[in-house]
Amino acid sequence: YFYERSDFMLNDIITFLKSLAFIDYVFFFTVVFLIILVVSLIYFINIKMYDRIFSCLSIYVVLFFPKLLDKTKFSLNEKYKLIYTLFVFLAHFLGSIVNLYYYVWWYDLFMHFLSGVLSVVVGIYILDKVDSKSIKNKFIYFIYLIGFVSFVALTWEMIEYLGDIFFNMNLQHSIETGVKDTMHDIIIALLGGFITCFIVNKKNKT
Repeated sequence: YFYERSDFMLNDIITFLKSLAFIDYVFFFTVVFLIILVVSLIYFINIKMYDRIFSCLSIYVVLFFPKLLDKTKFSLNEKYKLIYTLFVFLAHFLGSIVNLYYYVWWYDLFMHFLSGVLSVVVGIYILDKVDSKSIKNKFIYFIYLIGFVSFVALTWEMIEYLGDIFFNMNLQHSIETGVKDTMHDIIIALLGGFITCFIVNKKNKT
C-alpha cells in the first residue's frame, strides 16, 4: 500500500511540475529576484546603509533594461533575458550587495572573466542584428569583438570609479592597490574574451 501510495504521489508531483511549463521562467526568476531586493532594501534602510540602498535601487533600473529593447530590432529572446538577469544577480546583487567581492577573493576575477565571455556573446548578437555579413575578414571580426570586450570592461571600471567618487564605495580598491585591481579586472575580462573568441572560431570551422 505504501509503495502504491508513494508511486501515486510521485505521479501527482510530476503532473504538477509539467503543468508549470507555461510559466515564463525569466519572469518567475525576475519576480523572485525583485522580492529578494525588496527585503534587502527594507533591511538596509533600517540599518541606514546608504550605499547598499543605492545598489538595490539601481538594480531595479538595470533589470528592466531588456524591456526597453522589446520593440526594437535588438530585442532579446528568453535565453538572452535569462542570461542577463542571472548576470545582474551574480555581479550586482551577490557581488556588491551580499559583498562576495570582499568575502570571496576570486569572485571579482570570476565575474570579470564572465563579463568578457558574455561581452563576446553580446558583440556577436549585435553584429548579427545589424548586419552579420558586414565583416567578412576574420581578423577584423576578431578585432571588433576584442574591442567590444574592452569597451565593456572600461565601462565597468568607470562605473566602479564613479561609485567610489560619489558614494565612497571603494569598488576599485584604489586605496589598497592603486591601479592594480583595475588592471587585473580589465586583463581578466580580455582573457575571457580571447578564450571565447577562440572557441567561437573553432566552432565555426567545424
